[in-house]
Amino acid sequence: MFARPILLAAGVAGALAAAQFPGFSQQYVQRLGGAVDALSAEAQAFDASASDAGLTREEALDRYALSADPFLVARGEDMAGLLTRFENLRDSLAALQFAGPVERLMQVHRLSDIEVAANTWNSYEPTVPMTFTGLIFAASGFGAGYGGATILVGLIGLPFRRRQSA
Repeated sequence: MFARPILLAAGVAGALAAAQFPGFSQQYVQRLGGAVDALSAEAQAFDASASDAGLTREEALDRYALSADPFLVARGEDMAGLLTRFENLRDSLAALQFAGPVERLMQVHRLSDIEVAANTWNSYEPTVPMTFTGLIFAASGFGAGYGGATILVGLIGLPFRRRQSA
């Protein structure tokens, strides 16, 4: 059968791709921690400035928003975005920090910060992990790749099958 090599190649490709998840997610969490640390310092500085002026965080942001100066309005929007990103990343770090690879997979939506993911990907070096977890991910990836290719080859070949007379 001509499709068998294609199916095996798809299975191996799926295995190699899925086996990267444990290492990539670990490096993502490390970078996430660095991003949270950096944003935490900015959030604390903003909160301290607001407090020194007798304002809460929300009141300080409202001052920016209500300003007649477009620069201050834009600066307030930037700061509100920074604070929202900080809170989202902090929550993701809390959920992922002590999670294992399978738990991270169940919370893959928490690995969605574009900047952190891009920085992780840019420095990530693919490997084939020789751990039980890596084997599980590789086997799952093989199954997904092989199964997906089987379905695709079957669909492509469907119009070319001979019709059997009843």
